[in-house]
Amino acid sequence: MRSLLILLFATLVLRANPDFFRESFADPATRAAAIATLTPGTSDHFFYTALDHQLNGRAKEYADTISAWKAASKAAKNPISDSGLATLENRRILLAYDKDPKAALAELTRVLDLKFDATKPDSAAVNKALPTALDPALISPASFQKIAELANPREPYLTYEPALLATELDSLQTFSPERIRWFAEHARCSDHPRFAELLGKALALKPPSDADNIDFSGLTLFQLDDLKKSTPALLSNTGFNKAYLTKLTPAYPAELDRHPEAHAAFLAACKDYILTLPPAQNSLKAHILYQHLRLQEIIGNHPLEDLLAYLALPRQSHPIIVPTKESDHYPTADTDSSNITLCPDNVPGDDSPLIESCLRHFLKDSDTAQKPFIPFIQEKRLAVLHAEARLLAGADPARWASALTSDGYKSLREETRISFAPSVHELFSSDENVSLPLDLKNTPSLLIRIYAIDAKEADASASLDLDGLVPHHIRTVTFAQAPLVLHRETIDLPELAGAGTWIVEFVSDRISARALIRKGNLTPYVSRTPAGQLVRLFNEKSQPVANFTLTLGDETFTSKDGSLTVPDAANQPVTSGTLTAGNLATSVILGDRGDSFELESSFLLDREQLLADLKTTLHLRTRLTNHWQPVSLEKVENPTLVLKAQLLGGVTTERTIADPLALAATNEIPILIPADLLSLTLTLSGTVTSPTSGEKKTLTATETFQLNGALESSRIATALFSPTSTGHRLSLRGRNGEPLPDRPVTLSLKHKLYEKPVSADLRTDASGTIDLGKLEGIASLTASSSDIESTSYTPPARELAIPARYVIPADRELRIPLLHPSEKADPARIRFRRFMEFPKNELNITQDLFPRLKFTDKHLVISGLTPGDYDLLQDDELET
Repeated sequence: MRSLLILLFATLVLRANPDFFRESFADPATRAAAIATLTPGTSDHFFYTALDHQLNGRAKEYADTISAWKAASKAAKNPISDSGLATLENRRILLAYDKDPKAALAELTRVLDLKFDATKPDSAAVNKALPTALDPALISPASFQKIAELANPREPYLTYEPALLATELDSLQTFSPERIRWFAEHARCSDHPRFAELLGKALALKPPSDADNIDFSGLTLFQLDDLKKSTPALLSNTGFNKAYLTKLTPAYPAELDRHPEAHAAFLAACKDYILTLPPAQNSLKAHILYQHLRLQEIIGNHPLEDLLAYLALPRQSHPIIVPTKESDHYPTADTDSSNITLCPDNVPGDDSPLIESCLRHFLKDSDTAQKPFIPFIQEKRLAVLHAEARLLAGADPARWASALTSDGYKSLREETRISFAPSVHELFSSDENVSLPLDLKNTPSLLIRIYAIDAKEADASASLDLDGLVPHHIRTVTFAQAPLVLHRETIDLPELAGAGTWIVEFVSDRISARALIRKGNLTPYVSRTPAGQLVRLFNEKSQPVANFTLTLGDETFTSKDGSLTVPDAANQPVTSGTLTAGNLATSVILGDRGDSFELESSFLLDREQLLADLKTTLHLRTRLTNHWQPVSLEKVENPTLVLKAQLLGGVTTERTIADPLALAATNEIPILIPADLLSLTLTLSGTVTSPTSGEKKTLTATETFQLNGALESSRIATALFSPTSTGHRLSLRGRNGEPLPDRPVTLSLKHKLYEKPVSADLRTDASGTIDLGKLEGIASLTASSSDIESTSYTPPARELAIPARYVIPADRELRIPLLHPSEKADPARIRFRRFMEFPKNELNITQDLFPRLKFTDKHLVISGLTPGDYDLLQDDELET
């Protein structure tokens, strides 16, 4: 019993601390003691006993132990595990290999059940059957079309690129209903002449395409007009209507807030359009009509028909308009139309003030003027408005006072009113005569005070505190109108001579009104110089201002020759201030006034000269900039060039090539190329003393060249693509740069018009190259094989290089070479647009100006341009 407990304890010790057992077994001196701790008859005891015999070369004892283990593992009762037995047997076979290799391999083949029944192919014969040049027919559009049709027999266009989709519209008359529907909702071909026709067909289907899934914003006004005629139902679609109204935007929307006449004309055009819309668009109608009536009143117009159209819109409830009993299309006040009307404010929830102002204009001159408004305005409110309007116009109180309450009539009679007419504006040119239209009532005398505002008050407003200030001019004007009469008077202000800023105050019977008047305008223009910022100033006529002063905190700068320079400075100097010229001032914000030096370097190395243990020449081009402005390289102190090389085996070396370096705009420096090179990093560094703080700043420029990447992979070859005089080629090179002939390569070629690629199996010729031909229409291709890493290539475009940006005077003719000469304008290959912005609403608007283009003598001719930003895209650029 005691022996059994000892064995059980030993087994528990083994399982509790296997590392202790393994350490004891590994030491020949303690191995027998370690095995003695195992329970005889267990798989662990058999395994380690057999392993001990195997390690000591006791073949018979090993065989006997293995035989006993196998028998115990196959026992009918309580069999033990044979886990580890196969490991020991494989070790036995491998240990016997040196004595009898043939017998050992035969036994391994039997134990592992290996079969060697495959035959080695004649790889050379297989490779010889592959072509060494790419067949142009294989990559023709017909081949890609066949693949597209095999992938989608009924709908091959699903894998077409946008440029090909556009050409499909040429055969629109053959389209099936499904094809029409898909193209209308997915194709982005708005430049195509038949795109509007496509949309019309899609919207005529049964059931029609969902107009909400169609983007109308890219269509021209002519296309939208065609759609409007062919598909009147589109007038109920908000997206279509917004796209149409956007196309009516004038050339300079950002200036509409300063030109109410132009803004009113734009809204009048919008009004003409929305009046044709069905009731479903009543919200849009209400917003457009409101802003239209407001702008018309500002310029002194009162269109009766437009007011009646606004009043006729259904109202669920309203302070003065008669509510409509039932309607499915009440206008909503939460719709924001500011991005269409280009008005900074949305329609207010209560539009009564504008309506009453318009009504008074029509009611004031006639006793029967109510008639047009009776169906729309509440009866009592209309009677009161009519009476007030007539009384204010000077009608007989005995006839009209009875329509008002006694308190209402008294209040109207005693009211003193001084208000500016809607058409008044604040900004005048410096040589313009100033007149202000005022609506006056009960002002037998009007006191006019004029205060000249200091030019430094660039942000002055009419609410400026005038206590303690003495007016520069005071005068009084009198009027003979009865106290009840509201009359409009134009007050001439000859005192406001020349450029300047004034506050004009009108006072009568403790009632006052103020206006801030500005004559002239200043616009600053700030540009960078190497040592600071150059400030120039222009007046409202875009003429340069010669003499002006800039105040930045405690600093003052005076112009010289029409400009001044603000130098860079330390310690976060003031960057916002006031520009003053005579009696005018404007605020200005400068950029950062600290220095910002950059060392810009280009490291040019000819890769074909990077040969191990030989010298090559580094071409170094350098410039020093401060805020992107060139600075003399003499400011760079202790310029140093350092080379860092990463070699095979993880070895990195670093050495200084030149210290100091005689830095110039162009340097040619010999360098030694180490062997086994994987990457080469060149670093140019130097210090610059800050002229503002006096501190030294370290500047660096670096570039890394990667090479011999194949040496780090398991592949033996590298694929190299290159253009040739007749097309393109693929070269296969070994690790030492040797050509690899008769090597199979699989190419996957992507056409610019199709999504699906074409595959081609080729081989290299005797010189290790594959002739790819011209690769016409191929956007990219990828080469792969067992010898090389997958390598991609984008054939460089063979076309004219033309400037990306032109800056020309207005009305100057511009002639640009055509990338693909043509005698006829093709909207599928060329796009000419104008971009406009409305900053307050972050609105971007485009105008299609394709009809303005002319073609002559292989050139594209553009003329008659007004100031602005234009965008010209040719051919492949259309895809970006």
